[in-house]
Amino acid sequence: MIGGIVLIIGVLTRIASILLIILMIGATITVQLAKGFIGGYEVNLLYLSIAMTLLFTGPGRPSIEWNVLNRELFPKGKEIVASAKALKE
Repeated sequence: MIGGIVLIIGVLTRIASILLIILMIGATITVQLAKGFIGGYEVNLLYLSIAMTLLFTGPGRPSIEWNVLNRELFPKGKEIVASAKALKE
């Protein structure tokens, strides 16, 4: 629950997404795998893909980490956005 709140607020996004990835892999393997895809682990795979996207892209512009702290634990996200912005112009 704390990891979800941290992701919604936008603080320590990459760390929280790593923990969510570990949680979803564990939940899928131990509990949901026996039920099959439909009605089983399809939602877990969705959450896993969302967490992986957050891990690779980092926090977005409306996050606290981007606006208030003006830094990111792993600063590659701002560099990617800046380079994409420069390519558009």
